[in-house]
Amino acid sequence: MAGLVAATPLAPPLPRAPGRLVLALTAVTALIGLLLGMTLFLYALQGSKTGIIATLSATSPVITLPLL
Repeated sequence: MAGLVAATPLAPPLPRAPGRLVLALTAVTALIGLLLGMTLFLYALQGSKTGIIATLSATSPVITLPLL
């Protein structure tokens, strides 16, 4: 059925490819987030109770979902 719609003039336009700036910002954000997040997580594991740190690190993505 989707093939029939795609073959008609009613088909939605194809999405544009992301530009270099968008790809660069996405890569930098991912690297900084992963680097900073994992560094702070491992630093927290050094001096605190593992159960508390694991619980806090697991709930932070759930807390940020409504903000997105």
